[in-house]
Amino acid sequence: MKTPFILLVVAAIATAQRGGIKFTPPCQPVVDIVFLMVQSASIMPEEHKAQVEFLTELSEKFNVGPYDVQYSALVYSMSPNKLFDFKRLKTNAKVTRQLSRAVYRKGQTLTGKALDYIYTSNMFDSSSGARDIATDIVVMITDSVSKDQAATSAAAKVLRDRGVNILAIGVGDASDKELNQITGNSSNVFKTESYDRLSNLKDTLVSRICAVFKEDEGNNTIHIFISSH
Repeated sequence: MKTPFILLVVAAIATAQRGGIKFTPPCQPVVDIVFLMVQSASIMPEEHKAQVEFLTELSEKFNVGPYDVQYSALVYSMSPNKLFDFKRLKTNAKVTRQLSRAVYRKGQTLTGKALDYIYTSNMFDSSSGARDIATDIVVMITDSVSKDQAATSAAAKVLRDRGVNILAIGVGDASDKELNQITGNSSNVFKTESYDRLSNLKDTLVSRICAVFKEDEGNNTIHIFISSH
């Protein structure tokens, strides 16, 4: 069961300073978020940049800290490439800096392989800096149907069965059917026509992250993420 005392501490310290200006997040979630960025052959360099900028802006909506939000990230096409895990970056500035260093590579969209990597590499395990008290969330972006659809559906279910919430952002020709299969919840599916319009989804994503945390908090669950691989 999540400890109410910890959550009260979060509420008390959540106001912070960024650039000398005080800000208060829209909610005070204790959340571990993995950003999953697609690098398919259809993406242009400027679209990759827009994707990184969007996730950077999204990350800055919450405080980074041991009783706030932690971030991890990986990019994927033919194979996933982890950028950083939860234990590495403990400030908003460091998260922003590392996201900006994401290298642009093209390849096929093997979404299943990327989702499976999150599980088999223990990204939501304490060894990677994840916390038992935190709500586990994957925020993924894709712009096409995965080339490994069966593997994508199976890997997504493995994550969901272990308490991971998947929020999927579909850009352009991304399949509504596949996005719903990945998330298992239409409330966790978001669509936009192009990468340069991703920023229009920012406040909606923030609200959904807050809602997912509150739902999870209400369930009083602790996620223990273990892989046998």
